[in-house]
Amino acid sequence: MAARGCCNIDITCEKKPLLIFGSWEPAEYVAVNDGHPIPESPIFCPWLDFATIPDDLCCSTATCALLRDMRDLTDLFLSCNAAFGTSRATSAMHTNCIDSGDTDYKSKAAEVQKRLMSLPSAHTPGLATSRDWVYEACRIAALIYTASIVFRLPFSVTADPRRNPLVFEAEFCSRADAGRSLRTTRLSNALYEALNRTDVNNVWGNMSGVLYWVCAVGAAAARSPATVNMKRHLSSPTEANAIWIRRCLALISMRVLALLVFDHAIPILRAQKTLLKVQELIGTYDQATSSVVGASAHQFDDSQVP
Repeated sequence: MAARGCCNIDITCEKKPLLIFGSWEPAEYVAVNDGHPIPESPIFCPWLDFATIPDDLCCSTATCALLRDMRDLTDLFLSCNAAFGTSRATSAMHTNCIDSGDTDYKSKAAEVQKRLMSLPSAHTPGLATSRDWVYEACRIAALIYTASIVFRLPFSVTADPRRNPLVFEAEFCSRADAGRSLRTTRLSNALYEALNRTDVNNVWGNMSGVLYWVCAVGAAAARSPATVNMKRHLSSPTEANAIWIRRCLALISMRVLALLVFDHAIPILRAQKTLLKVQELIGTYDQATSSVVGASAHQFDDSQVP
């Protein structure tokens, strides 16, 4: 329980784990498909394909395909960077990995990105995905997650549509009447709005692992100078709303952990370790990238943020 709580704080605050947790590995998970649901997600799938997610009534065909793409992208990214071990990955390292002849990674990652760009917003009427808010929350989380992997930037950076080129490409696939444009909205805000239209109280049923992934990525993405510097006076309702959104996303992720803590201890820890590894490899802890988030805050302290 202590490890899960600390890992969750590190993920949502984009902090490098303490050595005791960074070097520690939980027990191996023995995958037995006995029909009992497990918290599968893009960061935890112990077999070749999802066994629990497709059976949930809230998981549409489009949502399941999207989650498969995010799972495959995660596996591809981690496999590509496996040669660098547990040391801090820099942009140069990742570039060398991609340029070293790994055409398989490049082509498969490009296919995933292309499919993600073709997905319409749930605000677009007349489609199978219309008003499917579980799908929409996953789509927005995927835009943040994929851009971070492709461009090697923290989630808190790619949540800014001005720093996320995928947002502009995705907007071409949504008609003018598709609702609020992501180009003018921080993606973590749009994710929170979509999430609020889902049955969060039920933690998405058998998609609880997916909900954790969505909220963990969203809470990290919601980091901004206004939300991390709790010592300064709030200057506008917009800043207060940003803090509220970040807290809600973090608290929902903690609630999911609390509900899964006894029955699915190892799956959750494995998922967290995977997400922490992704954050390490995209350069979350590098001064060059983390300073982007705090550039206008000058000095901030995450220790006071839930």
